[in-house]
Amino acid sequence: MTHLSAQELIQLEFALSKRHSELLDDISHVLMDSSGAEFIDNINEFLEQDDTSIEHLVTGITLEEIRKYVNELRAIEKAKSRLDNNTYGLCKDCAQAISFNHLLQAPTTLRCDTCLHATNTLKKAG
Repeated sequence: MTHLSAQELIQLEFALSKRHSELLDDISHVLMDSSGAEFIDNINEFLEQDDTSIEHLVTGITLEEIRKYVNELRAIEKAKSRLDNNTYGLCKDCAQAISFNHLLQAPTTLRCDTCLHATNTLKKAG
């Protein structure tokens, strides 16, 4: 059972759904921008300078943007799944409640403040 009130859950579910829609729009814009005439003109301008690495760089940036968006979409889907099975808002490391404010700032978070801090400290030390 979750520690969050019904109102808090609704607010968090809305935040997840809103971000999900924003990401889909962002992906759509990246794809449209990368196939647009201006994008192609920029590529051609660089290619005229015999710098084919620029084409790979720009394509890589576009793919990296999309990869970032897709990873965030996956995190949102996992968070929605946790909402459905009443494990949303529980730390994956210690199973303690994650504060509503922390969830509001980062709705896909998996760790409470204590475990997040410990994980970040270990990453910095390693």
